[in-house]
Amino acid sequence: AYFDITKDAANPFLLKTPSMSIRVLGTFFKVRAFSNENCSRTVLAEGSVVLIDNKGENIINLSPGQEALYSDTDGFLQVVDVDTDAMAMMKYGMVSLDNLSIKDIINRIEQIYGVSLSVDTNSHQDSLYTVNFLKNAPVSRVVDAIEVVLGRHISISNR
Repeated sequence: AYFDITKDAANPFLLKTPSMSIRVLGTFFKVRAFSNENCSRTVLAEGSVVLIDNKGENIINLSPGQEALYSDTDGFLQVVDVDTDAMAMMKYGMVSLDNLSIKDIINRIEQIYGVSLSVDTNSHQDSLYTVNFLKNAPVSRVVDAIEVVLGRHISISNR
């Protein structure tokens, strides 16, 4: 999920995930915390956020351009520098999936649209692709473009 929060020092925004909380002081950031993944990710594009563990202790203050990967199982924290241009695109309705395998692109499209896609990706497993599309574009249009690149039909079904 992407968040664009107006600064309000008297009332900080607090976002809770299963493994941590994020205190926001006016910023643009994203969080990825799916129940089937054992790692939460927080990327900061603008402003300031503080990651807080379930015991209420500060884990880290992120700076713009940083991503924190926090293990839900053992509390391991890794902070890396990232390019936040794709996040800026999302802020304006664009989805940018950069340098990903076709399997990862299919997974992200399934998450974004809440659909199931079926395609044989084995012949393209070593290739990386970049896909950009408007978030409000119909899933069928996005899938049509990927079919052209892959030369394969992709079946779409609702979850």
